[in-house]
Amino acid sequence: MENEDLFEWKKGTYYLPRIGVEIIIHPAARVLNLEENLPAYAQSDRRIELDKILGTCIPSPLFGREDGIKYQFVIGHVPTLSPFSAAFVQGHEEGHLLSYLGYLETLRKEAQRLGYQFTFLTPEFCEDSDHRSKRMLSMRHTHADYKAIWRQEKVLAESIANVGGLVSIVKFGASEIVTTKLRKAIAKMVVDPLSEIEEIDQQ
Repeated sequence: MENEDLFEWKKGTYYLPRIGVEIIIHPAARVLNLEENLPAYAQSDRRIELDKILGTCIPSPLFGREDGIKYQFVIGHVPTLSPFSAAFVQGHEEGHLLSYLGYLETLRKEAQRLGYQFTFLTPEFCEDSDHRSKRMLSMRHTHADYKAIWRQEKVLAESIANVGGLVSIVKFGASEIVTTKLRKAIAKMVVDPLSEIEEIDQQ
């Protein structure tokens, strides 16, 4: 990435600010949260790329680094979103990140702690997914692991990430009416649950 020295890449212990959980980033990975790097983001070509979409969680392989980093993950959202939309979209991208880094069970438990459970996010599924993700990061993965994590079926991948968005807006302080509608949309595996929330303009 251009102007790399301007960005604060995260390694080791990292607290995801929107979902509100702490993880340990795999030694072979690093994370860039654009929401925490707005001045550098504003000067980068990444702004042009990101302005075409609402948010992103981009996993990229790295080669030939002496520090052992083999993957980097960039998450962020368009800075012009409303506070409510930013909370949901950033939480959504953090949800993708937890899946890639092998912390899906952490996301499931946090959602459950807040009173939310989903049939597509079972303990068994999360455990299997987390093992596959960590094998990916350790470069010990099979083709089946690659397909399950990096080529996951879109509706499932987006539904999982939407759980992160839901957790985020609950902590943001969204009304019960809004969170209930979102929960129902996510349970139906609606890819874009925000499209079903009329109250979003009032948030």
